[in-house]
Parts: sequence; C-alpha cells; structure tokens
Amino acid sequence: MKIFCIYILLLFAALSTLADGYGPFEDGQHPKPFPVFALTKVLQGDESVRYEHLEFIHLGETNVVLRLFCSTNESCGVNLVVGSDKHPVSVDIEGSIGRVVKVYAFEANLNGDGTNDYIIRTGTGGCGLAAYFSFMTFVLSSKTGYVAHCIFGYCDDPENLVDMDNDGKPEYIHTILVPGEPGADGRSHNYWVHNLISFSGTNIVSANSKDIRFPKWVWYTFKDNHKDTKQLTGEQKKRLWLRTWESEKDIYKKPMFINPELFADEQDKSTKSSNVRTGARH
Repeated sequence: MKIFCIYILLLFAALSTLADGYGPFEDGQHPKPFPVFALTKVLQGDESVRYEHLEFIHLGETNVVLRLFCSTNESCGVNLVVGSDKHPVSVDIEGSIGRVVKVYAFEANLNGDGTNDYIIRTGTGGCGLAAYFSFMTFVLSSKTGYVAHCIFGYCDDPENLVDMDNDGKPEYIHTILVPGEPGADGRSHNYWVHNLISFSGTNIVSANSKDIRFPKWVWYTFKDNHKDTKQLTGEQKKRLWLRTWESEKDIYKKPMFINPELFADEQDKSTKSSNVRTGARH
C-alpha cells in the first residue's frame, strides 16, 4: 500500500470520552466501529500568509487530489478531485478561529454503491468549547459524480462512524451542543444532543429509528453523564433543536445540518415506536 493509504480500523475510544464524558453510551455499550481508510496527513493553513497545499494521493485505480487554500482575510476553501475523469467537488470551509484550518481526509463506502466515498474533517482550533467545533463533509458518489454535504457539529470525527445494528452499513453519530431553557427543576441547562444519520445514494438521512437510545439529550453537568435527560419535554426538545440550527444558519449564512426540520419531531422520543431496535452492545 502507498504511504498515504494505510488501512486503519478506527478505535471507538473517542466516543467514550466525548466532550469530557458526555457521549451517548455507557461503558461496554459501544457499537462496532466502521472501517475507513486514512488518506492524508494533516493539511494545515498558516494564519499569517496565504497558504496553498497540493498533495497527490494515489489509491488503486483512483487518483485523489486534495487542496487547501487559506488567506489572512479568513478566506478558506478545500477542493477535492476524485477519479480518472478528475470530477471536482469543491467544499467551503466555514471559517476558522485564528484563521488556522486543519484538514483530514478519509475514505469509506458510505452509501453501499461499491464506489469510494470521502469524509473531510476540518477543525477550527480555539479553546474551551470552541475547541470542539468541527465541520464534517461527506462526499457521496453517484453515477454522474459526487455530491458534498457539510455538517457543523461538536467533537465530530470519523471515529463516530459505526455499525449500530451489525448489518455492514455505516451510521454516523452526530453531536451538537444545545443551550437549554428552564426544565423540570426550573433552571436552564446545556445539553449534548446525539443523533444517528446514515447515507442513501447522495443523500444524508436520519437513522434514529435504528436504536431507541437516539436521539439522546445528555445534560451537561459537572461530572460524566451518559443518561437521556428528564429535564425537558419532547416539545421543548423540538423547539430547542430548531432554535439551535436557526442560530447556526444565522452565523454561517447557510444551513449547517441536513433538514433539521425533519429531525425535529424525532427529538420527542415519546412518539417513537416501541419495536425499534436497541442497537448492538459489546
């Protein structure tokens, strides 16, 4: 194998320590990880000078080219070129703290069509909770080319790609921090919210129906916590979920999640079918 094409089975340890112990699973309940190829080393933009990095990566019959551009006016971008026809997929990085952007690229068969798909992760830097900001771009194959979807989240990483029900198809555990409102104890709290997504053709769809534990709202307390909160009603969760994504849209001037409205009703688990699978437990 080429130096940039080392096959790795990503460990699931990151989710167990997600956001200082606020992942969706208790110890011993982590699902099976989904295998990916790590394609690149870190590509990092410089905060003081215009930066252009061009790295050619060769994998089997496929040529993969990843380019990162950054400048002092916070203008950043990534261009991914895949396949013998050099069909380009341009992905905008939605800004960064300190104008430093780190880019990682991974490969996996996400939508099951037998053609390689790609995951580009860009981090923003920063400190405190801002250090958890991340953008995951899923580049999905089709007969006519590739379609890219960029999603904002916290602690997002290819290590969150798992096989929840052992069917050989991946699900992705997406995490966002949602500011709360007065709940059962009359006080406002913040919540780590975990949802399952999956891949159908060139679309990203909900996979929450695969496991009754999702969506999962975990109260951000002062100690490790993995339990679904009882502080909020289903109606509150729906409202807070939509409010959070409207806020992100205002910041980035574009939607930063795939159809948040379609996920809103799912935040109220009281309406969820009782015959939903409980997921793989290991």
